Parts: sequence; C-alpha cells; structure tokens
Amino acid sequence: MRYVTDVFVMLCVCLVVERDAVAIFTKYLSLGCPCPVAVSDELRVATVRRMCSHDNDDDGSVNTQCFNECQQAVYNILENE
Repeated sequence: MRYVTDVFVMLCVCLVVERDAVAIFTKYLSLGCPCPVAVSDELRVATVRRMCSHDNDDDGSVNTQCFNECQQAVYNILENE
C-alpha cells in the first residue's frame, strides 16, 4: 500500500509542477502575455522545447530546470540596470 501512496504523491507533484510551469510561461513568456519579460525569441523557443520534451525525467513530466536560462537572463538584466 505504501508504494501506491508514494506513486500517487509523485503523480500529484508532477501535475503541480506542470501546471505551474504552464502558468509561468503563459504569464511571462508567451507571445502577447500580460507581464512579458525581455528574453530573446530563441530563448523563449528553447524554453518551450525543454517544457515539452519527451525526454524529461523519463516520465514525460516537465523538467523542473526548464526556466533556468530565462531566470539567468532576467537576473542579468536586473544586474545591469
């Protein structure tokens, strides 16, 4: 029974990560988003690829590191202002 509970918890965590990743992308990175951040189109496309890659963690879940490059780009912008 413990295994079933662990699998259920992992599934719930994966769904929350996926939901949050889509929400972040929609709010800050998608075309026409309400709160755009200044990242290049190349970086935006690379982020979508990382989010949608079938190689993510061998289970199809969203890679928890998919926004790392965007995060660094925004950090660099803030550091230079």
